[in-house]
Amino acid sequence: MALRSGGALTIYNQFLFHLKEHVSDNKYYVFVSADMPKPNIRNVFYIDSSKHSGMQRIFFDAIGCKQYFKQHHIKIDVIVSLQNTSINMGKECHSVIYYHQSLPLYQYKWSFLKKDERLLFFYKNIYPFFVRLFLRKNTSVIVQTNFIKQAFIKKFRFSDENVHVLFPDVEKICPNDVETVDLGQTFFHFIYPASGASYKNHAILCRALGVIKKINYSIYKKIRIHFTISESNCPEFVRKEISNNEVVECIAFDGTMPHDKLLQFYKSSQCLLFPSYLETLGLPLLEAAAFGLPVLTVDLPYAHEVLEKYDGAFYIQFDDKDKWAEYMIMIISNYRRFRPLASTSSSSWNQFFELLK
Repeated sequence: MALRSGGALTIYNQFLFHLKEHVSDNKYYVFVSADMPKPNIRNVFYIDSSKHSGMQRIFFDAIGCKQYFKQHHIKIDVIVSLQNTSINMGKECHSVIYYHQSLPLYQYKWSFLKKDERLLFFYKNIYPFFVRLFLRKNTSVIVQTNFIKQAFIKKFRFSDENVHVLFPDVEKICPNDVETVDLGQTFFHFIYPASGASYKNHAILCRALGVIKKINYSIYKKIRIHFTISESNCPEFVRKEISNNEVVECIAFDGTMPHDKLLQFYKSSQCLLFPSYLETLGLPLLEAAAFGLPVLTVDLPYAHEVLEKYDGAFYIQFDDKDKWAEYMIMIISNYRRFRPLASTSSSSWNQFFELLK
């Protein structure tokens, strides 16, 4: 089963794309929602799991899946989960989990009593129980970075040998093939492609703008920060930060956009801002680096690992508004592009399918 959007959907699509080369004479039974992509692949059978949500999903993972295959007289050798948790098929069945949920691995806390934090509270405090539930000695766990590997081992007290770092496929970006978009030549354009989740930390950018407004108004007037959330879907806590700091004129709500349009925004902007303090990978870091953009990001392990070979990265404490303001002014005052970070052409999915053997 896989989620319908975001990184989980990307992993699902990549799994099926590479499965075509590895399916051989094996049979794959893929439990997936009816509205998900289901390409025609030999020996791959799709089973509708649209009704498996909430308690039904828990029941299915614990009992239902095993019952299904027993009723249909199908013997399963390997169970693959692309959604962080495994399925109970017995201790003899080898399982492979693709783990890409970072929230339980960070030290931040959220309150169940706050509406905007309840989902975060669940992933931090409740979700780890379901991750642990069917972890076995013969379970292989796939993560995307070394930082997440070490955090997973520590959190779940799991064997180092059973956790494998496999970098996902990243689209090779050819900047010369990407068109520009007219954002307005009178402004200095920053871009922050992120959802409105609180840990994406739009708040620090609003506070930094407030600082710049006070100390250098002439530079402040030049700034436009492009958020990939729409004004109508802007979270209330972000609205309050914009209002409290009186910086509404510097914010452009461009809404969610298809990937090809996002690439155009990278090419047409002058700098990527990425203050998110909860990530497994941070794909926009790689995408902006492919265009040679200066990148202002958080001083956290995930950002250092992803951008370790890029000269245009500047690292800032995620909650230091004065430093964010200082670096934004620096980028504007001494602007330059950097040598683009080349996209990797090799894929780690061959290693993934080797684990299934």
